[in-house]
Amino acid sequence: MEQELKLLKEREVEQLNAGSGYETLLKDGIPLNEHFIALKNKFNKEKEAEEKKMWNIEEDIKHEET
Repeated sequence: MEQELKLLKEREVEQLNAGSGYETLLKDGIPLNEHFIALKNKFNKEKEAEEKKMWNIEEDIKHEET
């Protein structure tokens, strides 16, 4: 029970820190378009990795079916 409570508190702190990301985008002095480009690149990399995982899972399913 105590561990679950501790994990929930840690998740809450992580979510609060993630929410403050917009504020740091504006305060660090880097142009917003640079941030958008970085976010777009990060999204594309993560999307590509997830698509690759899905493809591998689909291939495993096909392999198991045969």
